[in-house]
Amino acid sequence: MNFSKFRSVVCCNSTQVIRWLHLDHKCTSLYVLIGLGALSGGTQAAHAQDLYTITGAITNGGPIENFSTSFSNSDDFFSFFETGDPIRALGVNYIDDFSAAAATIDYQGVEILLAFPFVGSAAVQYSVLGETVFLSETDVGFDRDFALDLVYEGIFFDGGPLQQAFQAALLQSSPNNPAAGNPNSLQSRMITDDFNFSGFDTSANTPSTGTTINRVFIGVSGGTFSANGVNGETFSVPLSYTARFDDDPRYQLQFALPLTFINQGDTASYSGSLGVGFQFPLTSIDAKNQWYLTPRISLGGVTTPSESQATLLANASITSRYTMGIGSIPGEFTLANLVGYNFSIDLNLEDYRGDYDIGNLTLKNGLLYELPVDFNLFGDNQLSFQGSYALTNLIGTDLFMNTFHDVSVSLGTQDTGMLTKMLRLGFTGSFGREFQKYVVNIGYVF
Repeated sequence: MNFSKFRSVVCCNSTQVIRWLHLDHKCTSLYVLIGLGALSGGTQAAHAQDLYTITGAITNGGPIENFSTSFSNSDDFFSFFETGDPIRALGVNYIDDFSAAAATIDYQGVEILLAFPFVGSAAVQYSVLGETVFLSETDVGFDRDFALDLVYEGIFFDGGPLQQAFQAALLQSSPNNPAAGNPNSLQSRMITDDFNFSGFDTSANTPSTGTTINRVFIGVSGGTFSANGVNGETFSVPLSYTARFDDDPRYQLQFALPLTFINQGDTASYSGSLGVGFQFPLTSIDAKNQWYLTPRISLGGVTTPSESQATLLANASITSRYTMGIGSIPGEFTLANLVGYNFSIDLNLEDYRGDYDIGNLTLKNGLLYELPVDFNLFGDNQLSFQGSYALTNLIGTDLFMNTFHDVSVSLGTQDTGMLTKMLRLGFTGSFGREFQKYVVNIGYVF
C-alpha cells in the first residue's frame, strides 16, 4: 500500500480551529472541520470522567453539523469502531460514503485527527503524533468502512511503527497507562514492591540469635484512585516467602509474587511480577544499629485484554536498609534507599503485542518510624505503630509522572520471634501529577 503524507495540514491546539487544506482540486473539500473549543464548548467538561472521546463535524457542502460522544471503557470504544463507520452513527445528516467529515479522537490524552475531507469520496486522512497520512481511493478501494479499518488497525493493533509510537505517546500523556508513568502502573509497583520488601520490612531485622524459621507473608490491599479526573479501583495480593540461613538468620533469600487488578474507567488491567532478592548484613552481630543490603531482580507483566495490550518489564535494584535509634527518642527509625533500573522487553504473542521502549533509572528513598505501643495482642506480642514517607524519581524515558510520593501508617504486632502471630493493618496514600490513590492494606505472616 502506498502511504503518502497529506500535502498541507495546519493543526492548532484544541482550543483553536483546525484546518485541513488539500491542494488537489478534483473534489470539493471540507475546509474548516473541527475546533474543539469553539464547536464543542462544554463537551470535554461533560466527559471529564471518560477516557475516550470523539468530537467532530460533518457537512454535505452546506452548513456544518457538530457531533460528540464519549466512552468510559475501551471495550465500548473499540466496539463502536468495529460496527462500521462511527461517523455514520453520530452525524444525523451524514450521508454514507458522501458527506465530508472529520473528528478528533481523544484516547487517554493522545489526540488522533481523522477526516474524510471530500464530499463523495472514500479517501481518508489521519494525523497521529504530528505525522499525517493520506490514503487515496486507490488505497482504500472506494470503501469508507475499509478505510477506517486500515486506520483502526494501524494505530491500535498491527504492532507496526505507528502503534509503537502511539503506545509511547500514551506514557507521556496518560496517568492511566497500565505499563508506566503513574503509581498504579506495573513499573511503579515493581519498584515499590522491591522497596517495601527490602527497605521497609522491619521484620527482616533479625539478630543472629533470633529465629531461623522461614516465613510466608500474605497480604491484601484495596482502594480507590483518581487519575486526571477518571476514578478507578485497585486490588492487590502481595505474596512473599523468606528463607533464613540457619547459621545467621540475617542472611535471607527472599521471593515475592505480588498480583494486582485495576479497573480504571471500566477498563480492566491485570498484572503480576516475580522477584528474587538476597539480604545480607553490613554491620556486626552486636552492633546497636543494623544495616542491610538487598540486591533484587524481578520480571513482571501487565495486560489489558480489551485493548489487546500486554507489556513485559524487568527490574534490577539494590536496596539499603539502616535501622537506628536516635538519642532518647522512643522507637526506631529506618532509612531506606533504592537504586535500580527498569526496562521493557519486546512482546509479540499472537494478538498481544507491546513494546513501549521503556528504560528508567529508578531512585526511591524513604524514612520509616516505628513506635512500640503499650498493648499486647496474641498473648505476648506487643503492638507497634509505623509511619513512613517515600519519594520515587524516574530518570530516562519521559513519562506522564516521573516523580510521586507515598505516605503510609500501620498498626500491628512486632516481630518477637513468634512468626505465626504477626499481623498488621494499615493505610497508604500515593500522590503525583493529577493523581491520588488511597489504599487499605492488611498483612499476615505464618
